[in-house]
Amino acid sequence: MRCLVATLLLVSACAPLGAPGPAALPQRSLGDAGPRGLPFAADWRIRALARELTRRARTDFQKLTCLMAYFRRMDFSRSYSRLGTLTASQALSTGGGNCLAYANLFVAMARAAGLDARFAALRAEHRQLEPSGGLLVDWGHLAVQVRLRDRVLVVDFDGRTQPIRLYEPVSDQRAAAEYYNNLGYELARTPGHGMAAPEVAEAFRRAVAVQPDFAWAWNNLGVALARAGRGDEAERAYHMAASADPALAAPHANLGLLHLRQGRSAHAVEAFERALERKPDCKAYRVFLERARKADRWQRNAETAPAADDAPLRQGAPGSEDPA
Repeated sequence: MRCLVATLLLVSACAPLGAPGPAALPQRSLGDAGPRGLPFAADWRIRALARELTRRARTDFQKLTCLMAYFRRMDFSRSYSRLGTLTASQALSTGGGNCLAYANLFVAMARAAGLDARFAALRAEHRQLEPSGGLLVDWGHLAVQVRLRDRVLVVDFDGRTQPIRLYEPVSDQRAAAEYYNNLGYELARTPGHGMAAPEVAEAFRRAVAVQPDFAWAWNNLGVALARAGRGDEAERAYHMAASADPALAAPHANLGLLHLRQGRSAHAVEAFERALERKPDCKAYRVFLERARKADRWQRNAETAPAADDAPLRQGAPGSEDPA
């Protein structure tokens, strides 16, 4: 019995804003992480631009206002690309990218101007789960948190502030891991690659190397390994994801899908039940659980059916070949 189901993938990337992507983005590779290996490091152009934009500012708030005005003038939403994970330098050169690319650029410019700028992620309850290319993708959003003397502001890539209650701070380590995590997904969507391509798994491996407790990247590594036919390694990656974030449902659902493909339907049922315990409103998980239960019933019935060695498989002469 074979069940054809979508694979689940959790990726922290930008949610769509309805704007078209740029005509072309630079070719990305694992060697493009920017100066000092950090995608948000400021090169000489970014430092010069930040100094020029803030040269008349006297306070941190005035500096931030100058940077926000620049982002509004650039109107990056026009060149937004959901699959445009870029370094700060690449985002400045092309004007294109997604929220992570623009956050990289804003953080680099703000720090070059002497501001206390950090990454901020949209809280989990506001994220989106959508089908995309045979996967279920968890789309998030990154912005920038700037700490001033008397307040903290969250700035989006359109140069406008966002309600701080919707966001949570993200460390530099996590932001760098997010870069590799997103890059892995985007490499998988590149023609000639696919989730099974070795460089896709390598990108996710780099993400967990940067931050070993990055549950989403462990989950995505498991998806890539499963697509490459490396089931045992995929199972270990899913267990690492579940251990890193016990509340995360996706690795349990992915384990269920893996067990189904391996013919371990009883284990699949248990895995999908764990996924639903963590995300009870997910309709896809319920569909998968019902498929697993049907497969388990079929398997149990087949195991308990009486042997019929002497019964012919079909009408016809003994030893005749099946024309089908």
